[in-house]
Amino acid sequence: MKRVRSPLSAFLLAAFLGPIGFMYTNLIGGLVLIILTVVTLWTIAVPLAVWLLCAASAPFIVASFNKKTVPLQKGADRKFNRPLL
Repeated sequence: MKRVRSPLSAFLLAAFLGPIGFMYTNLIGGLVLIILTVVTLWTIAVPLAVWLLCAASAPFIVASFNKKTVPLQKGADRKFNRPLL
């Protein structure tokens, strides 16, 4: 079973470490963003935009991951994850 991740941890890691911290949310995405940052390092705008994109999107990606990971309660409606009436 996959473990639930913390959106706050994802944000802090991505905000302080950029694409390296983004690997907490998505390994492949983090590696792609690291490569993009290194390739475009001569332009200051692209790595800065990647850094901000990482910090802004990390909590939402983790929340989406957690929604898929958390098992449904027994007797719950699959679409809305709420008890059936």
